[in-house]
Amino acid sequence: MVFVIGDDVEPFLNLDQPTGSAQIRESARMRGRVEVQITQTFTVPRDVVLKAPTRFYLGRARAATAAFVRAGGTRRVRAGRFRARVTVRVPAAYRGRFSYAACFRATRGSGLGDPKATCPTRRFRF
Repeated sequence: MVFVIGDDVEPFLNLDQPTGSAQIRESARMRGRVEVQITQTFTVPRDVVLKAPTRFYLGRARAATAAFVRAGGTRRVRAGRFRARVTVRVPAAYRGRFSYAACFRATRGSGLGDPKATCPTRRFRF
């Protein structure tokens, strides 16, 4: 499953959106003039444990692709709530306008999609 945020900072879900009781929320906020902190929060049933890292991608606004920038560990916040967070530098050439994506490889029994699906290694296609 993949979340994508565009110029208008309104999230939309890809067609691979998980179904059932799992929910995913993503947010981004600027930290200073050149860094953005991207957070992805997973709400799953209380007995589910998520272990895989979340891969984050960053590209120009309205670009067809985004480059892999960093993988963030998925931490348990409390029972049924997990969070992955990274802070990345936005290149000056982007002029503060960017698109980003996050990809979490679902673990078996998490209810977050097909565990056989993988995340792109270098570039994410919007």
